[in-house]
Amino acid sequence: MRRETCIITCTIIAGICLGLVTSSMLGLITSSMLGLATTEPSGVGVTSVSYAFVYKSFKEAYENADLVIVGTVTKVEYYLKPDSEQEIETSLGTIIPSTPITFSWLKVDSLIKGDNVIETVLVMQFGGKGYLDIPVFIPEDPPLIVGEKVLLFLIKNPFTIKYESEEHVYYGPFGRFEIIDNRVFSAMYGLPQNVLGRSVMSRDSAKNLLASTDYSQINGVPLDIFIQLLNDQES
Repeated sequence: MRRETCIITCTIIAGICLGLVTSSMLGLITSSMLGLATTEPSGVGVTSVSYAFVYKSFKEAYENADLVIVGTVTKVEYYLKPDSEQEIETSLGTIIPSTPITFSWLKVDSLIKGDNVIETVLVMQFGGKGYLDIPVFIPEDPPLIVGEKVLLFLIKNPFTIKYESEEHVYYGPFGRFEIIDNRVFSAMYGLPQNVLGRSVMSRDSAKNLLASTDYSQINGVPLDIFIQLLNDQES
């Protein structure tokens, strides 16, 4: 039997919009998703992202976050926006049906920035499982996985997808750090390289965005020292 390869392409534009909510917010516009049907799904969808703004400093990104946590992923849900649903109009564009999305629940291990004491945070990401359960990834921001420990710069999702008032988002590799053995790694050093059974060139993709920024200095920094760096920014 000839083995067919599934190809999925999707374009997402990510941007920051100031003044529309209480802080900078993440916006993503999905444009098109095309696929070759196959009865033997073995491919992977790669989602390209154009970032409207690139942070040169993680401290700047921290300032624009409403909520900053250290958390451990306890549960994930892969969601495919049904074709029957309407497009979601946002201030930055349209989210179309058939968009793969990952929802992740994190147990909050430490609250670094935020007004309220919380135990759990729900995070929304674009990418996950598309049709026929074929993985669809943003390479520099692959879906979170159960057991992963991260430090995230979060804001409230300005356009609810499924869980009203609960969803939070972050600005790709600029808002995500991996915690390994109580040390902090930026996305270019610490991202998982295998997600949903597929190899992902996640660290190389993140390096393309972060190499010329001070994120490149965050390579195994002790967690307490990194938190102190963030707290010093607020003082």
